[in-house]
Formats: sequence, structure tokens, C-alpha cells
Amino acid sequence: MPVDRLGITGPDRTEDDRPFLVSLIGPGIADEEIFEDQHAEEPWLSDLIGFAPTHCVSVVALCGSRVDRTASALLAAAVMDVLGGVAAVELRHPDELPAAASCAGVLATVAEPWPTVYGTTEFLRTWAGPIEPSTEMGRCAGRKR
Repeated sequence: MPVDRLGITGPDRTEDDRPFLVSLIGPGIADEEIFEDQHAEEPWLSDLIGFAPTHCVSVVALCGSRVDRTASALLAAAVMDVLGGVAAVELRHPDELPAAASCAGVLATVAEPWPTVYGTTEFLRTWAGPIEPSTEMGRCAGRKR
């Protein structure tokens, strides 16, 4: 995907096209057993986000730069604009959780078994940028509504 279609510009953009994996699973789509197994591991999820998920859309950047993570969040937000739902963002480091929790659009956070933030498209777009040159972890501090 050309990252400029997601509004990403600047010095960290080293290539025009970035590889992503986008998958959809759930009843009637792909392997329903995988969806059921994933959600059986999280019986508390319905209480946390306020509804029981019926499908899962995964958007995964196949590279690990800041541009890739930003593009992944913006692409996921665009998908959610069409399909709705709640984003589950698994953070790379536990130290990122306080900064992510300060973003607008956060519905819930969990620290175990891995740090995860559940949020709206507003959360994804806030978390995505702007990218601070010195650190990624501080980019949402002070922006919670």
C-alpha cells in the first residue's frame, strides 16, 4: 500500500509501498474454529468492551519501522470506519501502556498476559501520530479527552 494514501509523509518514510497482511475471520468467513478458539481464551472481553465480538479483522504491518506501525494503525482505522467494532492494539513493550492509555478514544487496557489497549478509531488515529522524533511512547501523553 502506498503510505501517502494514508497521509504519511516525512523523513521516516523510506519507501513508497509497505507490505501489510489483512485478514477477516468469523462465522461464515475463513476458519470459524480459529475465531472461536481465540475468543475462548478471553472470556472477559465482552465485559471489558461492552459486547461480544462476532468477527475479527487483523491488520498487521510486515515490517517494524515507525512508518509501518503508523500505517498499520491508520489502515485499521479506515477498516473500522467501514465495519465498526473495537481495536485491540497489542503493544510492543509494557512501558508503552501508560502513554497509550492517555490517548483519546481508549475504552480499556489490560497489562496481562501482554499489554493491550482497546479503543476506537479515534484512539488509533491519535496513537498513529504525529510521530515524535525522539520517542514513540510519549506521543499520546496529555491528549486524553
